[in-house]
This record gives sequence, C-alpha cells and structure tokens, in this order.
Amino acid sequence: MKSNRDNKSKTKFWWAIFIIFVMLSSSAAFVWNSFSNSNGNIKDKATFNGYKFKINSNGIWETIYKGQTFEFYYLPDQLNDISLNDITINEQKVYIAYNASVNDQYTALNMQRLRLLMYLNNIMGITSCIEEKNCPDIPVVDCDGSNKVIYLKLNEESIGKIETLEDCTVISGNSIAMNKAVEKLIYRMMDII
Repeated sequence: MKSNRDNKSKTKFWWAIFIIFVMLSSSAAFVWNSFSNSNGNIKDKATFNGYKFKINSNGIWETIYKGQTFEFYYLPDQLNDISLNDITINEQKVYIAYNASVNDQYTALNMQRLRLLMYLNNIMGITSCIEEKNCPDIPVVDCDGSNKVIYLKLNEESIGKIETLEDCTVISGNSIAMNKAVEKLIYRMMDII
C-alpha cells in the first residue's frame, strides 16, 4: 500500500515539475519574443525618420537630438494606440503644469524631459501647478487660454490620452500611460513621427 502511495506521490511531483517547466518556458519565450525582431534576434537597434536608437546599459532606448541623449522606454511604433492631433508649439514660453496633490515620480521625470526638449528648441519651459493646493512656490496656471500650457494629468486610465483644448494640451493617464503619451508628444516635437 505504501509503495502505491509513493508512486502516486512521485507521479504528482513529476507532473508538478513538468507544469512548472512548461509555465516558465512559455513565460521566457514571451519575454524573449517581445525583445526580438522577426529574425528571432534580440532587437537592440532601430531607426525612425533618420534617428538611430539603441538600447543602453539600463535597457532603455536612447537617441541623440541636437547633441543631447534622450532616453525612451518605448519606440515610436509601440505607441500607435495613442492618438495625437497636430500639435504645434511655437510660443517662446510654455507652462508645464501638474497637480501637486496628485503626482508621482514619473510626472517629475516627464516634466524634466519636456523642459529639456523645449530648451533645445529655444522655448522656455516653466514648471507650474494647475491648482494652488499643495503647490510649491511656482506659478499656478489654468487652461483658460491666456497661456500655452501642457498639463500632465495623473489619473487611473490605463490608456494615455493627448487632448488639445485651445492653448492647453492635456496629457492624461496612469503613470505608465502618461509616460507613453509624453513620449509620443516628444517624438512629435522632435519630428521623429
């Protein structure tokens, strides 16, 4: 009787090992495939509209724009789910606004990236708040049309949105979705897409 139980236990053990192996193999294949091109080689270089991208030591895409290295988590063709109307920024001063009561580390990172891009294009990017509550000592602006504003609006939406309302461009989504939308706007401003 004991040997029958031992055989069943061994069989269950080997089936468990087999299932774990299959799950790990399929997960590894999925990850490998997401980083591979059609030849099965890991994609570590890409070109879009004359800009060459490569993966840096941190696993992030980078390209050179006006002598500065810009890092991107996504390539332009990975952002097709985000629509972007014609947005032109030809003002000398643009307010990059956020809600100081609702923000995270990615909001600050995206504000810095936008400010660097504007600086390279001779545009003054001014960090600002959209409301006074919890706002540090920086300008408070709104979307009333008196200033050009890019508002980074953090919310729970899993798909990033870019909407233009007169002189106000609202980029919204959760942290990941907003990051994708900001990258799409940066690609547009750099004439990559």
